[in-house]
Amino acid sequence: MQSLDWYYHRLRRMGSAEILWRVRGAAREAVDLIRLPLGAFPKLPSAVAWDQFVPGIILRPSRDKLPLPRRLILVARAERILANRLSYFQHDDLHLGEQMDWHRDWNQGLASPKAMCPLVDYRVAQVAGDCKEVWEPNRHHQLVVLARAWHVTHDPRYADGVWSVLQSWLDANPFGHGMNWKSPLELGVRLINWIWALDLVRGHPCDETLWQRVHVAIYQHVWDLARKFSRGSSANNHLVGEAAGVFVATLWLPHLPKAHELRDVARQILIEEIEKQFHVDGGTREQALGYQFFSIQFFTICALLAERAGVAMPAAYMHRLQAAYAYLAAFGEGGVELPFYGDKDDGYVLDLGDGSHNVQAMPALASVLFEGQRVSTSEAAFWLCDAGMREASADDSGNPATNELESRALVDAGHYLLQCGRANDRICVHIDCAPLGYGSIAAHGHADALAFTLRMGGLLMLVDPGTFDYFTQPQWRDAFRHTRAHNTVCIDDLNQSELLGAFLWGRQTAASCMAWEDDPSLTFFRGTHDGYQALPDPVQVERSYCLDKSRRSLHIEDDLASSAEHEYAAGFHFHPDCQVTVAGSVVCASRANQTLTIGLPEGVRVDVYRGDEPAQLGWFSAGYHHKTPTTTVVMRRRFSGKLKMRYEFAMPVSATARLYDIGLRQRLR
Repeated sequence: MQSLDWYYHRLRRMGSAEILWRVRGAAREAVDLIRLPLGAFPKLPSAVAWDQFVPGIILRPSRDKLPLPRRLILVARAERILANRLSYFQHDDLHLGEQMDWHRDWNQGLASPKAMCPLVDYRVAQVAGDCKEVWEPNRHHQLVVLARAWHVTHDPRYADGVWSVLQSWLDANPFGHGMNWKSPLELGVRLINWIWALDLVRGHPCDETLWQRVHVAIYQHVWDLARKFSRGSSANNHLVGEAAGVFVATLWLPHLPKAHELRDVARQILIEEIEKQFHVDGGTREQALGYQFFSIQFFTICALLAERAGVAMPAAYMHRLQAAYAYLAAFGEGGVELPFYGDKDDGYVLDLGDGSHNVQAMPALASVLFEGQRVSTSEAAFWLCDAGMREASADDSGNPATNELESRALVDAGHYLLQCGRANDRICVHIDCAPLGYGSIAAHGHADALAFTLRMGGLLMLVDPGTFDYFTQPQWRDAFRHTRAHNTVCIDDLNQSELLGAFLWGRQTAASCMAWEDDPSLTFFRGTHDGYQALPDPVQVERSYCLDKSRRSLHIEDDLASSAEHEYAAGFHFHPDCQVTVAGSVVCASRANQTLTIGLPEGVRVDVYRGDEPAQLGWFSAGYHHKTPTTTVVMRRRFSGKLKMRYEFAMPVSATARLYDIGLRQRLR
């Protein structure tokens, strides 16, 4: 149960239409408490027998196109799943017991309630467990792995494993009861995984009674989703996933009641939301790079199935989807270690072999989707489009080895990439000059205006802190979103924007680019934000970045102005693998073959943190429920009036990069 203060602020961010929708939703849940015990919900009037079922819209690729190394990896994963072992979040090859408990948070060892879902409050982690820990195995990504393994081997154990998991789940999750019927988004993801897995194992016999149970459960998912589509301030990636689930199911089972009507409703939602949720340049308006991957998968799957079903998406939809792939490709140029700004909860839709956030695979898949290439380094391209496969080479790193990296201004999304070099000699500075997040609550944004990250030779040196947790540790949820956790200016240890809840912001900082220049010798950016204009004594903040490409140096300058006295702080958050030393006014950091030297301004107090629990500094989260100690260096200074702070970053060419460059020059002669 949230506090009354939270409900007050949450209500203020809703329009009248959303308030009415939520009132209707509360009334619907009250009615559900009566009808669920009575079984008074729609029934499936008829069903198609499994051996007569041939939907034919999900592609079944040629088995011989999948290279042997990929087959071996796939089979090994399928064997672990048959042994009831899963890997997700912080769990690596976790054994889930002989009989799967579908309601358990394995992190806390706590089982969520099995009551009617209107009575289950997923936000109370002490009672229900961390809902994400419960939901993740129930998304049933493992079914698609088993089905893929059956498709390439025809080993009956894998297909039987799909049906065994489904039977276990149906036995433990009667309709409308427990955590796994609570979130419409979870229904959408699970529905897509069920359908993909079932389609891949067509041709393998199954118990007809079990198939009919699954058939009914699919209809129940569709019916429940269609009456709960997210609205208003909650209509972010959740609405996309909900509509995608209904769209895929009604295409696959067109005989479901009202299937064509629901298909058209879901299709229209998807067409509208791709325009609403992605900028023209392809960046997600949620301002969270992890959710860029998540949403793209929904839109891609639906586009492919729509075309095969004869209800192809319009050209504008496909253009925006292509821009979303190009946006990710731009970030991949600096290296496969991405600067994941905003929230990242490791979410994905289908496990098709590429990994959930593989920035090399996405452009490879896009080349098949939009350019018609028939051979790709993306395994997802094999499963989605029957493309041939080849393994990635050094030249598939996102930036052609022989081309100089170019700076990019992604103005619509509010992100800027200051770049130079090539291959092992690359420098990429990412600057966040974007809105806080999407819509009135900006749910997945972080208070990181004018923050930057730095990659050298494809390796992250200065990082965004990540996310770590949503529900079980609210103090850490806030800490990882706080301004002081990012590589930007923090005044008086205060957030730029106003935190009101785990997914709720009040006053939101507005950032803007004041200047952008790019030529062969340097790239210059200057920006400002109003994050500290609301203080009793307002503080004006401007920050500029200048990348000198020939000298391989970066200059950062902070300009501040106020009347009263304030504390200025600027944090540098290093990757956990960096070795960091501070000597006087110089910070040195090294990682692998990369070396970074930072000259600090005079008159600052330098504080160094590493895994500091009380200060909540010196931490990095590479994934959900991962928290690793790292080094954070914070420069502090009291000031009033005007203040100018200048930092100089020297990034010499590594020895490995010099050798690579010599070899490259010799090959090009």
